[in-house]
Amino acid sequence: MRSYLFRNMKRVIVIGSPGAGKRIWQRGCQACVRFYQEVSCDMAGYCRLSYEPEIYHLNEEETVLVFEVKKKMKTERLILRRWEDSDAEDLYRYASDPDVGPIAGWPPHQSIDESRDVIKNIFNGKEAYAICMKEDGKAIGAIELKLNGHTDMTDRDDECELGYWLGKPFWGQGIMPEAVKEMLRHAFEDCGMQKVWIGYYEGNTKSKRVQEKCGFQYQWRSEDVDVPLMHEKRTGHVSLMTKEDWLSER
Repeated sequence: MRSYLFRNMKRVIVIGSPGAGKRIWQRGCQACVRFYQEVSCDMAGYCRLSYEPEIYHLNEEETVLVFEVKKKMKTERLILRRWEDSDAEDLYRYASDPDVGPIAGWPPHQSIDESRDVIKNIFNGKEAYAICMKEDGKAIGAIELKLNGHTDMTDRDDECELGYWLGKPFWGQGIMPEAVKEMLRHAFEDCGMQKVWIGYYEGNTKSKRVQEKCGFQYQWRSEDVDVPLMHEKRTGHVSLMTKEDWLSER
């Protein structure tokens, strides 16, 4: 029997002989979607599906199972999940604060409609997540692994850039370091990354402290960095976490 596993953001496709798919589904999700988590997940690091997959028989020897899954990560206090249209109001609540966006390089949101558009067209990256508190599941910030083709820090598929921001009412509670540490685990263990780059603009001392707490190693300073959304230039700072360094600090 031939059996292959393909993984991407929304679908898992298992190809095998007819009947094998049914056995895989009955055995539980860890057989085919071990890198994803569902709302009903009760096994850390695994996904427990609550529905049967769509099954397509290609021929007498091969069958395709398609699972629609939602990627989710959990920490002690947080849930990192994909953005949804229903998050627009919560996003606007925090992204409209002039103390949040500009220091990170983007202007405050002006309306809920703008926030909804950001969810649809900007927070749609393959590794873009809403930061949520476990108690209510509402979005309070954003975190993303920017993959090759969506960052100017690397041109390698096994490297990425980490970006994040957090709503002001949640500053000073250790929430962002908690989210960053989980994203580093995800980057190195689940996504196969070898390096994670990160940056901050001069004056963003909170982001600087988060990076230091999480073990990033400072690399360089750049003058006159374009900040296109703010129509200005700033001084930028870049740091790096390698997989070797991450493993040594665990």
